[in-house]
Order: sequence, then structure tokens, then C-alpha cells
Amino acid sequence: MKKFSLIAGAVLALAASFAGAQTIPDAVGSNAGDLKFNGTISPACNLQNFIDGTVVANVNQTIMSSTISGGAPASVRIRTNVNGYSLVIGTPYLVGPNGSPVGDVTIALDPVGNGTDLVGTVKGAFGAANGKMLFDSGIYGIVVNGQATKNTGAFEAGTYVLRVPVTCVAA
Repeated sequence: MKKFSLIAGAVLALAASFAGAQTIPDAVGSNAGDLKFNGTISPACNLQNFIDGTVVANVNQTIMSSTISGGAPASVRIRTNVNGYSLVIGTPYLVGPNGSPVGDVTIALDPVGNGTDLVGTVKGAFGAANGKMLFDSGIYGIVVNGQATKNTGAFEAGTYVLRVPVTCVAA
């Protein structure tokens, strides 16, 4: 019985000490909220997936073209996330078997693009005006056929490379 009275006395003493203590207030504030993730995407225009084309000589070896049987166009993909960019098609040049640019040639290009804007609208074929291709934000494939014509004489035997610089720029 002494053990019980000792425990009961301790409990009474503890209860008496809490009686004078303040009660803990209820929690204040919302019971729901949002976690936020901030991020920024900078305006960009990227060229990707460059695929080399092939030019083939005609029978007279005065024309080298990607549209002659065995030839193939070159292509590149463009991805831009904002309106206001364009693809500038630079001055093409033909590099000859000796590694130097070939003179006395006329080069013609036929660039065509198509794709989908960022809203998902399909954009049909579009070309270039004054060496510039205009498009809305989106993902586009650009296919370029090229032809080099020797103004006098014919092309000599060897390996040739028709180069067309392309640059994506803010319009």
C-alpha cells in the first residue's frame, strides 16, 4: 500500500504543477498550400541533325547536282522556342579536288522547310526569300537541293564538296 500511495502522491504533485501552467494554443495558419518550382527557358534557336547531301555530275560533267540520279539533298533540323528567328542561308561555295574553292561556277540552291509550331499546328512547305527562311517557333526540317554549274569547260575528275553555311539568327 505504501507503493501505491507514493505513486499517487507523485501523480498529484505532477498534476498540481501543471494546473498553474498555460495551455498550448491551437495551431494557426492554412492547412493547405502549394510548393512552387521556378524556372526560366531562355529564347533559343538550335540547328541539329545535319545530314550531308550528295552531288552527282551530268554526262557532260558541266553540272553537279543533288537532283541528278544518285544525288541526295542535304538537310538540317531547326528547333526554336520563340517567334522571331530565321534561318540565314549563306553564300554557297564549291571546294574542288585540290581542297580549294572552285572558280568559274554558278551555284543554285532550292531550300524547302516544313514542320510543326509549338502549338502543334502543322506548317506546310515554305522556302527562302533573299537567302532567309522565316518560321514561327517550333520544330522544322529543312531540305536543300544544290547545283553547281561550270560556266566554261567541265569539271575535272575528283571529289567535290558543295558547302552551304546556315545560321539561325534573331530576325
